[in-house]
Formats: sequence, C-alpha cells, structure tokens
Amino acid sequence: MATLSSKTHKFVGPIRRVTAASQGWDVPRAHARLKAWLKAPAPRPWQVFLPPDFPDTPQVDWRGPDGERGCGSCEELAERAHGAHFQVWTPA
Repeated sequence: MATLSSKTHKFVGPIRRVTAASQGWDVPRAHARLKAWLKAPAPRPWQVFLPPDFPDTPQVDWRGPDGERGCGSCEELAERAHGAHFQVWTPA
C-alpha cells in the first residue's frame, strides 16, 4: 500500500459534514428559485457578421436583438452594445 508524501500532502483536520438543514437554508424555496432561473429566457444575442477580409477591413455588419441594424468598426459596436451577448458569424 502506498503512503502519502509529507511534502505534498498535509493533514488539514477532520472532515465536517454540512447539510442545508444544519445551515438553516430554506431548501424548497431555493429549489423553486433555481428552477425559475433555469427556465427564464436568455437574452437574445447581437448578430455580428465579419467580412471575408476581416482583419484588413475592420468594418462589421450587425443586427441587434430589437431589430436594429448597423455597420461600423468593432469599437463602435462595443460602445453601442456594452455588456451584451454576441454571436459572431465568420465567412465560409
């Protein structure tokens, strides 16, 4: 049987079993909130279309989740849709 190396493993103390009830958590309420959060619709992403020569041409086309469209640099898009989710389409 192998032994633990004292250089790599240290004894940190006894393991204590913690349950939700011992911490005073309202488990049914937390479970219901988690289920509601998982069923909530995700925000629709911005659609970003890169041109075939993207690094040389920094202009991208985009479509916002509310139907807005535009064309411009990536910096302009970042200012316009700060903190949004993006779905980037690359050319074939």
